[in-house]
Amino acid sequence: MKLGLYSFFISVGFLCLLSCGAQNSINGTDVKGEFKNASGLNIFIDKIQTTSQNMPLMGQATLDGSGKFSFNIPTGLAEGIYRIRLGQKVSFVVFDGTEKSIDMNGDYNDLDKFQYSIKGSSTASDLLTNLGKFYRQEIDANAISAKALEAKNPLVGMQIALQTLPPTDQFMPVHKKLATRLNQELPKSEFGAYYNQLIGSIEAQMQQQKAQDLVQVGQEAPDIQLPDLSGKMRSLKSLKGKVVLLDFWASWCGPCRKENPNVVNVYNKYKSKGFEVFSVSLDGLDKGTRQAMAADPAQLEANVNSSKERWRAAIQQDGLVWENHVSDLMKWDCAPGRTYGVSSIPKTFILDRNGKIAAINARGAALEAEVVKLLN
Repeated sequence: MKLGLYSFFISVGFLCLLSCGAQNSINGTDVKGEFKNASGLNIFIDKIQTTSQNMPLMGQATLDGSGKFSFNIPTGLAEGIYRIRLGQKVSFVVFDGTEKSIDMNGDYNDLDKFQYSIKGSSTASDLLTNLGKFYRQEIDANAISAKALEAKNPLVGMQIALQTLPPTDQFMPVHKKLATRLNQELPKSEFGAYYNQLIGSIEAQMQQQKAQDLVQVGQEAPDIQLPDLSGKMRSLKSLKGKVVLLDFWASWCGPCRKENPNVVNVYNKYKSKGFEVFSVSLDGLDKGTRQAMAADPAQLEANVNSSKERWRAAIQQDGLVWENHVSDLMKWDCAPGRTYGVSSIPKTFILDRNGKIAAINARGAALEAEVVKLLN
């Protein structure tokens, strides 16, 4: 799953408000719903805007003992991006401004997995359906890019792309098409021009990154010192003398998870002969997302902890039994990731016993072949 340089894209995807679109005013918008495992929690709907981190509160309620709630938004909902907060969980949706009655249902534990429903809003439902399929790995990046381009509402297409597609050579054309569509269909929106500006900035960074060639075969591997799940600092250089697979991955990366059984197999076969794995996780939140949540430290901490638990669960589920699992929980702003020029994952480097890079991106059968060659 290629996702790169998302400190720009995700934060902007979360912090956008479009000035266009009709707004309900007659009787406003009724909001109700039911969430299991959420009795007594408060639910809020905020309007997202680019000009301030202070997001206007549109409505709120407290869930009763059965997890049910209801409230009315007298002014209605203008077309744009909205944040739903329930307890310590957050989800972002698109409303098109025509909603008169919204019904939300699901399980509190699944809110941040896009596994809940919204009736009464075709745009919100479309967004959640596609993000949920991608999260559950039912569709890949190519399929989700088609969904983004086919979305009836350009805001939905934009949000699908920003939350799933990496700004790489493969998918930048999709981002550009969506930005063009925003400008054409929503000409009064500030976001179309801003999307274009972001694309230009990212392309400049990509070109700079390609030109740098930070690491190459034959070079000594830069050291990595990061904490593991328990907080213990682990160093890549401490493994010098062994053949090491340096693996950049994440719990949310489908291709990474599919490759993990092969890595486990190779590790179990050759660990006694001097083979080790050093896994760097790109779980967590990037700088842009952290800045967007800076006004609510409790929310930020909860989201970081949630990401950390997904990392821990993926290690257990995939049987990654080696000790060296590290992360700074900064997602694409991971410091070692930048040092090694990681713009997509999985990204691997095989180090020889002298700590020099012997191969890059050897996966599948090629991984075992390289390991055997270096161990002999």
